[in-house]
Amino acid sequence: MTAPLHEIAAGAGIVPGMAAVLSMSVSKQTIDKYKIPEFTPDDSLHYLNVTVNALKILSENLEKARSYLNLRRQQFLDTNALERLIL
Repeated sequence: MTAPLHEIAAGAGIVPGMAAVLSMSVSKQTIDKYKIPEFTPDDSLHYLNVTVNALKILSENLEKARSYLNLRRQQFLDTNALERLIL
C-alpha cells in the first residue's frame, strides 16, 4: 500500500464513510487450541444477521445515516486525496 493510500485507508484498507468491517471475536482458549480461528457455517449466519439488521436500521434512518457518513468522510478525506491516489 502506498503512503498516500495508507493515509486514507489505514490498516483496514477501506475509505472512511464508504465501508464497514465485521470482526470475528474468539476466546483465548480457541486461539491457543487452533492458532487460526475457523469460520463456521454458524458464523456466516451470525454475520448475515448482523448485516441484515444493520441494513434495516439504516433504511429506517436514511437521512441521519447519510449525514453521519458525509461528516465522517469530511473528517478523513480532503478534496484532493483520491486524485493523489490516481495520479
